[in-house]
Amino acid sequence: MKISKSQLKQIIKEEISAVTENKQAHIAGIAKKIVRLKQAILNAEKGMQNMTAGAVDDMDLQDIMTNNAYWAKQTEVMNLNDKVELLKKQLDQLDQDSPGQLARGLEENLGEDMSPEAQQLYKQGQEFFGKLIEMGKNDHPEAGDILDALDEWASETSFEYVRIKSLY
Repeated sequence: MKISKSQLKQIIKEEISAVTENKQAHIAGIAKKIVRLKQAILNAEKGMQNMTAGAVDDMDLQDIMTNNAYWAKQTEVMNLNDKVELLKKQLDQLDQDSPGQLARGLEENLGEDMSPEAQQLYKQGQEFFGKLIEMGKNDHPEAGDILDALDEWASETSFEYVRIKSLY
């Protein structure tokens, strides 16, 4: 079967139109998701404010802010902010004529962008902090000592870390 030049042009126009419509629908979907995530951030922050509003003094406030529920809200806000930033990057990419592969979160890039050694270190770090978090949730007596020691170590080495990170 032969296709005439005008038929070929029509097919190409239809395909370009379909791609453009899909791209616009994707952009609209991302924009809606950003709005929903920003509302979730506001709700979580409001929940944190409600938790701290009941504090009667600084000691009570400190207890509230070290509570697992408060910590979970803080983590939720950080994760939601990370998702919003990623979606904003994707929107910026989609605004380009040739966006290429869209930005993805760090965990999605591990298999492609990190060496096996880096992947192993990352997974060991996840396991370690997962265990430490569980210790804290279960009020393990040494969890606070470990966190204090890590805090001290991080304070001492943070300058070197920032210097190294700035090289990449």
